[in-house]
Amino acid sequence: MFRFTPKSRLMAQTKSGLALGKVLAIEVDEQTGRIVNFSISAHRAVPAIIDKVLLVAWDQVVDWRAEVLIVADAVVGSQALASAVLPNPGTSIQMNKDINRS
Repeated sequence: MFRFTPKSRLMAQTKSGLALGKVLAIEVDEQTGRIVNFSISAHRAVPAIIDKVLLVAWDQVVDWRAEVLIVADAVVGSQALASAVLPNPGTSIQMNKDINRS
């Protein structure tokens, strides 16, 4: 397998709208050409995962839009969700929730 680092600013969030951070790398299976994992930088909105990189498997992806990768809520776990900082109205986190409604 090899790693491909996208130059885009693809952000990741949970299905419920919690911002996770930026997609840092995409791992592709060299033999099949299929995406295996996404490496996502942790966002300050989820204190339990600050300064960590989340590894999200392809089967945990709910949707992939132009600028947002939407993943299952289970990716961050219930403890991390409970400690998440609620977004202020008008922040990019709030705007990401609007993207999920279409």
